[in-house]
Parts: sequence; structure tokens; C-alpha cells
Amino acid sequence: MEQKDFTKYIIPRKNKNQFARDEKLQNVSLSTLDTTDKICVLSETELSAEAKKIGWKTMGCKAITDFALMNFAWKGKYNYGMYFTRTPTNYGCVLSVLPQKDQLQLFNDYHCADSSIGISPAMSLKLDKTMNASQLKEAFDVSEKVGEFGKYHIVKLGLFPRSKVDEDLKHQLEYAYNDGHLIDGMKYTGKFYTTNGANLNDDFLSKQNAEFEYQGEKYVRTIVVDDYEDRFYGYRNYSDGSQMYGNHTYEWVKVEPVNFRILNYEEFERNGADTMKLDCDEIVLSGISFFPTQNHNNPPFSNSWSGSLLRAYLNSANSDMLDGNKKCSQQRKWDFSDSGFLQQAFNLQRPAITKYAIPRLEEGVCDYAFEGCVGLEKILIPRQVKYIGKYAFSGCVNTQLVFGENIFELKMDKNALEGIEFKYIYISNDGKNMIWSPYEDKKLEKSCTRYDFDKNNIQQLINKIYRATFFYDEEYHNQNEALLSNDGLYEDLI
Repeated sequence: MEQKDFTKYIIPRKNKNQFARDEKLQNVSLSTLDTTDKICVLSETELSAEAKKIGWKTMGCKAITDFALMNFAWKGKYNYGMYFTRTPTNYGCVLSVLPQKDQLQLFNDYHCADSSIGISPAMSLKLDKTMNASQLKEAFDVSEKVGEFGKYHIVKLGLFPRSKVDEDLKHQLEYAYNDGHLIDGMKYTGKFYTTNGANLNDDFLSKQNAEFEYQGEKYVRTIVVDDYEDRFYGYRNYSDGSQMYGNHTYEWVKVEPVNFRILNYEEFERNGADTMKLDCDEIVLSGISFFPTQNHNNPPFSNSWSGSLLRAYLNSANSDMLDGNKKCSQQRKWDFSDSGFLQQAFNLQRPAITKYAIPRLEEGVCDYAFEGCVGLEKILIPRQVKYIGKYAFSGCVNTQLVFGENIFELKMDKNALEGIEFKYIYISNDGKNMIWSPYEDKKLEKSCTRYDFDKNNIQQLINKIYRATFFYDEEYHNQNEALLSNDGLYEDLI
């Protein structure tokens, strides 16, 4: 696929965002819920209208990609899953599509903090005004798809992780990955895809799935981190029939174009059209709640599309700038301005990322947050970050960690740094920054003091300058409280 920036062709569309069943809200004009978005999910009304064109059942049934399944998606018997609409109801819920065993489309109330509900994006693409059906097929990868309930047309756009590779290829890729020391022609592209690494339904914490190129194809290495047996019912097999093995296993996923259904293909067949209206033909991701944490007693904005996490993620936006959040002072904020679906799936010309700062609206670094991001040179951990999870930087073999003034409050899992062999610590001359480095950095020595990285020196250094609890493991802390030194440090871990 040609490496285009498709974000330039996606047209902002005006969305009417009414509550379901014409619910009346005191002292609120429902027009305040309306939004303008490049990417959205369809409403209950829009889905129903489209379904009537081709048969009620077809619009309700969408297959789940393997990548979505690895990120908490619920899967039914026929490989169909639930997915969000943008139509809210009262009491912190939103209408979602739930295909039943007879494959009929049903709209059900689900709590908008439910992360097992999938995401199926919709958007509109700007085209030449004179383009007809044959020209559309020449310009884009358009194909006819024959489903159980009729035929329709699919266009492939952008790139996003989609299908699990087979076991033979998985072993080849893992061999070439070589614990982050890439061999056999594997390359790190400098790009990654953001998913949710927080505990299910509780919050959002960025988890970066690094992209690699191998023998002309692109893949991501992702960790399946949740214990599905305890949290989910439903079917846990991938599209090739293989079984999902659950907690803390890794998988390689091929990066492929996203399949969109062309909703107005008949216009091209008749007289041409200047806009291609699209709805995703599958569930591309899950694990991102409509609202993971919220005050449900503040209708209508506490569960409306206008201020939702999902809207911010799909549009690669800072939710603090979204109109719904401006009206809801108690609403949590999320920042996807440098990530999110719009940029990561459709800006194929986005530059490689070599430095990354934890977004200032995230208070922690989740388990496996940067696993495999071998090309990151620096990760900045700002002051609001209070904890770092296990294996957060595994595979970041050449990465420097830059800590700020938060170092005296930071709690870190004892396995957080597994996979990085640090050699030096640099302390800035003003004492406000500590840089952990796996290599000697002559540039830092102009403004920092260098110390060798070893257990004796690091404990002495932290005691002297910061007097902080730097390594933290909750289970160890609960069982071995008496082993703490006077300075709050784990003497056997440092």
C-alpha cells in the first residue's frame, strides 16, 4: 500500500447525538451534545437506517479481528462481537450492538465503562466529484463481498494490527526479535499502536505495541496480559481456529489494511459521488471504554459521546479540548494528540518516534507498557507518574529513562526494568532529573554528574539525594514490611 497520509482526505462530519428513546433532560438543550468528528461510531438511528437497505441481520453482525480479541473483546459463537454505538441512555449506559445466536441485530444497554465492547469506526472520505464506480475501483482497493445476507462493497484503507500469524512464522519472528537485539533482517519501524494496558474497566494507561518489518511485511509483537478465564465468558479462539492461551503470553500480529464497508456505493454506480461514506466491516479493537472512570450523576455529559474517551481516542485528540469535557468539570481527561486511531491507522507518513513522554494526564506506567520498543532513545517520566508496572520497559535495550521531581514518590515493580542493562546514572546539576542509561553519554556529562550503575552505589545515591522508595512490589511489601530499611528502601532489591 502506498504510504499516504489519509487523514487529509477524511472529512469532518457533523454528528447528531441524541439520547435514546427521546429521553427528556431538564435544563439541557440536546443540541449541545452534537459534535463534529473525523472519526466516530454510528448511532442507533444510523445503524438501523443502514440495516434496512440490505436486510436487518447484516448490519448487526461484525467479525472480531485477532488484535481486538487480544485486547479484551467479547466474542460470540459465530465470531461476532458486541460493539459501541454513540447513543447514550440514562444511568451511565450506552447502547451497543449485541448479535444473538440467531444473528439478529439487537441494541442493548451496557455500562459505558465496559471494556469488552468493541470499536467499529465510521468516517467519510473526500473524493473527486466526477468519480464513478469503475474509477473508484482503480483509485482504491475496492472489492465485492458476498455475505450471508447479501452482497456489498469493501474498501481497504490505512494500516492497523489485525491477524495473528501462524506458529511457524511466530517462531521465525521471535528468533529475529532476539530479546530486542534484532537479527536476521528484522527492523524496528519506529512506529507503534496504542492500546489500553490498565486494569479492565478501571482507567486508561497507554500500552505501546511496537511495529517491526520482516521480509517486506509489518508486524507487531503484543502481550496478552489479562486473565480471561476469570473475567469473561464467550469464545476465546482466534480467526485461524487456534486457542487463546491467556495471561502474559505474547503473539505476533500482522499489520494490514482496515476493511470498510462503502455505505453509498450505489451513488457511484448511478452518477458518481464526491464523498465515500464508510463504516468498518469488523471490530478492530476493544479494551477502550466509552468512559472508564466517571461521575454518572452528571447527565447528560457523564456518558455522552461528546466528551468520551472513545471519541478522543478515535480522533487522536486531547479530550480536555472536546466540547463535552468543557461542560463536565468532574470528567477525567485523556490525551491522544500524539497517538490514537486517526494518526496511527491513517497517517502512514508519520515519522518514527525516538523520544516519548508519558502523557501528563496519565498517572502510571502499566505492565508491558513499552515492551519491545527497541528504537526508543529516551522515555520521559513526568512528575504526575506515581508507579511503574512489571516489565514496563522489557526489550528497550538502548533506552534512557529520564525521571523528574517525582522520583521521591515513585513506586516501581521489582521487575519493571527487566531486560535493560543499565550502566550509568546521570544526576542533573540542579538535582531535578535522574537519567538511567545503558551506555555512556558524553552530552549529558556537560550538565550532569555521572555515577556507575551498581547496587551499592544506587542505594547510597538515592539515600543521599532523594531518600525515596524507588522499588516497590505490593505483595512483597505486605509480606515483608519488617525488611524495609530506615530510608524505605528494599535492601535486597537495590
